[in-house]
Amino acid sequence: MDILTYQFQNFLWIQVPEELDQHVADIIRKKCEIILLDNKRKHVVFDFSKTMFMDSGGVGMIIGRYRQVKAKGGKIYVYKPGKRIMRILEISGLMRIVHICENMDQMESIMEQE
Repeated sequence: MDILTYQFQNFLWIQVPEELDQHVADIIRKKCEIILLDNKRKHVVFDFSKTMFMDSGGVGMIIGRYRQVKAKGGKIYVYKPGKRIMRILEISGLMRIVHICENMDQMESIMEQE
């Protein structure tokens, strides 16, 4: 499975596929760890605009990336989560550590500030 990633300024943007299970979470985790080692990327944006399902593997992966970017002074952003994903973020407590962006205007504003 190929996970699309984009790098812009100090942001790493990850297009999360339709289903985020343990297998996909492991792929994303490995990709993030490698890319974030270069110290040029400080923040991670998880694009959930196409994601319909996330299990505990996805929750764990986000927590791990939060720890990784927090050490660099970075933040985790969740872009366009649907109702199901929002519910999982709320139930899991991830809402305390991620920043939600509902549209591209919000995201562009954040990118300009960082």
